[in-house]
Amino acid sequence: MLRSAMGFSEELIQQLNRALEIKFDGVQRKMAEAAGWDPTGLGRVLKGKRTTWLDTMGRLADAAGLKIVLSGEGPKPDLTRDVCWVDATIVPAGEKAGRPEAEDYFAVPLVGEAGAGPGVVSEDAVKSWILVYKNQRAIKGHTDMLAVEIERRSTSMVPTLHPRDIVLVDRNDIEITKPGGIYLVREPGQTGGGKVKRVQLTKRKDETLVVYYSDNQEENPPEVYSLQADFNDRLSDAIIGRVVWAWSDMTRK
Repeated sequence: MLRSAMGFSEELIQQLNRALEIKFDGVQRKMAEAAGWDPTGLGRVLKGKRTTWLDTMGRLADAAGLKIVLSGEGPKPDLTRDVCWVDATIVPAGEKAGRPEAEDYFAVPLVGEAGAGPGVVSEDAVKSWILVYKNQRAIKGHTDMLAVEIERRSTSMVPTLHPRDIVLVDRNDIEITKPGGIYLVREPGQTGGGKVKRVQLTKRKDETLVVYYSDNQEENPPEVYSLQADFNDRLSDAIIGRVVWAWSDMTRK
């Protein structure tokens, strides 16, 4: 059973925590200094101990139907859903530990690479839903996520990723923070689907080259595109999102 989406103030707090992890290495002092704000006050907001102004802004935004949209991105539906347990089955190892808290988890839609488009994911494309623990360090602060199953014959990322492995993609994170990060990407002109590749941006005079490359480079040579000529100078046309987590079938290794 799925609950309705979070309110504006809750989403703002989650996005601030996400920015804290990604841009400030999880150090609140750095974020407070960048904002010119008292670290103690920032800490209260990040922990959800809201101030009067945040509560007021949240109620006004909810009443107006406003939603947070990250810079450079148009509005799009948040794919993740909150969770509510209904007769949840607990494995024997956890029977004496008590029922897990539903608010600690997201339900994330699982699709194949061919169905991993940038916008609305159709109901037909969703194979299943995966529960994701929100407080895992790599997951904390990420909200608009998509689980993607590597295609059966896709060996381009071996040995890092194998066919039928599952990766978790943050669709709000398209920044190339370091060369060689793993992303879900599109080819020029592609509106749906995607493939998992490492990405590097290279400057050449007035042009930015977008390089997709695989871990299995013997069978999959790098693909080089122009950000300006091939992707209309919009990184969001090339990158669907960054891979932040992966599940792998260890019985095959």
